[in-house]
Amino acid sequence: MTAGVRDALVASWDSLARGPAGDREWRALRIELAHRLDVFAAMRETDSARAVLFECPLAYAPAWRLRFESEGLHLADDREGRQGSRRIALTLERTDLEAVFLVVAEDLIESSRAADDVQEAVATLGARLSAWQTCLKLRRDGFGQERMLGLYGELVLLERLASLVGMARAVAVWTGPERGLHDFEAGAFAVEVKTSQGASGAVRIGSLDQLDPSGLRQLALCRIVVVPDVVGTSLVDLAARARAAAVVAGPAVVRGFDQRLLMSGYVDPSERDAPFEPLSVVGVEAYEVCRDFPRVTRETVPAAVLSAEYRLDATAANSYRMTDAAFDALLASFEEKS
Repeated sequence: MTAGVRDALVASWDSLARGPAGDREWRALRIELAHRLDVFAAMRETDSARAVLFECPLAYAPAWRLRFESEGLHLADDREGRQGSRRIALTLERTDLEAVFLVVAEDLIESSRAADDVQEAVATLGARLSAWQTCLKLRRDGFGQERMLGLYGELVLLERLASLVGMARAVAVWTGPERGLHDFEAGAFAVEVKTSQGASGAVRIGSLDQLDPSGLRQLALCRIVVVPDVVGTSLVDLAARARAAAVVAGPAVVRGFDQRLLMSGYVDPSERDAPFEPLSVVGVEAYEVCRDFPRVTRETVPAAVLSAEYRLDATAANSYRMTDAAFDALLASFEEKS
């Protein structure tokens, strides 16, 4: 993110707070930057709530409206017929969320700056708002050690997959953050990632469908084994390293990567203060999930059982363990076929 945008927003809101009251809905100052939309820092006259406004000519705006729901933040997508413009306003409704709001506002501005036209800029805003909605819900439910550990393992596998099929393809098939059934999936191939800290082989399986290979040619359970290590890699550093590779792969790839991070509940740099110690990866174990693999699925429980979570001792399933070469061959199958 660009410090200049953040500083401009804060300075504009401070200036608006000192200015005289008016008779319109908003007091606003334009943020001067190259953008397909007109961007304003704004303050609502009735209660001095802070907002960021995006405006464009109505004639160039896409017909569909943006949707966003989150406690403490409010989105209004209005068409001002008399002025011939469309206004998208994101407003801070709870002052205790000011830090989060600033990150969201900055991200919306930055992520939509690279758009080639108004339609793409509005579409980018929609995609980022959807990602933020998921992110904020996850963080409200708690982005604790378990979620951070899970994301750590997914990023480890993302890097390994990228080394075989390229970062663009690896990001494209990283489906877990988008609430996919499996963490990585492409056509008939899928990988479910679990991260274990220490020697214990127990992993949490979150649903009856997670280890169901129906409809797939091959499904693997990948256990990433990590240990605390003062000279290891933190989650922040691992995410930054993967993002740097995405940047090299191109703007579309880094946008997809950033969106998936958000949908995982991760917001950098806030995680720098999280109690998550550096880790080292001491093992990557892959198990082929075939029909007799030890697991619980809808086929194996009574129809009255609608959902279930359970813990699986992966190390007790050594007869299904894949060699490194076999697992890399599976990952190579994720490559997009021409």
